[in-house]
Amino acid sequence: MFVPLCCLILGFDFSVCSYRSSLEFCCRCNQPDAEDGLVLNYISRRHTLRLEAERSRVKAHNLNRAIVTEDFYLAVNDPMLKSHQVQVSRSLGHKQLEPYGITWEPDTLVRTLDPEQVFAIVVLSDGVTDSLRRAAILDVLASTTTADEAASQLVKDSHAESVAVVSKSDDCTAVVVCL
Repeated sequence: MFVPLCCLILGFDFSVCSYRSSLEFCCRCNQPDAEDGLVLNYISRRHTLRLEAERSRVKAHNLNRAIVTEDFYLAVNDPMLKSHQVQVSRSLGHKQLEPYGITWEPDTLVRTLDPEQVFAIVVLSDGVTDSLRRAAILDVLASTTTADEAASQLVKDSHAESVAVVSKSDDCTAVVVCL
């Protein structure tokens, strides 16, 4: 499932409303501390119960009707929903878990981009970020000539990597916007 709800770039203002486990990155050039001058910075964060802020929000909302397990799943104290353990803390598809703190409300972030340094916005599903390291993502961005080519290559590389490692592939979605 591709999970960002909305990404908007107006001039150099970037806004993203996202759910679940997509990640939005800002690719910067002209960075003197980086060997090749390129850096990939997170703009957003994953919406899972591994994050203390999300765990606290969910715990405050569910009033002990559910617990967060050691491996960061929400376990509901309801026999009808017992099989619905999730790690995500924001999701459109878990309406039945809303009373336990899982929310449909997106996480909204706004950033002003520096036109001298930022050359691309990259939105990736967890199928890409779980299988490719930042260096591999930067290599693809540096070696391709168009945003479409970069997005296609990221999906192809992440699919190949995940199949080679675990013999299956998660959703692999990439959107690249060159500025």
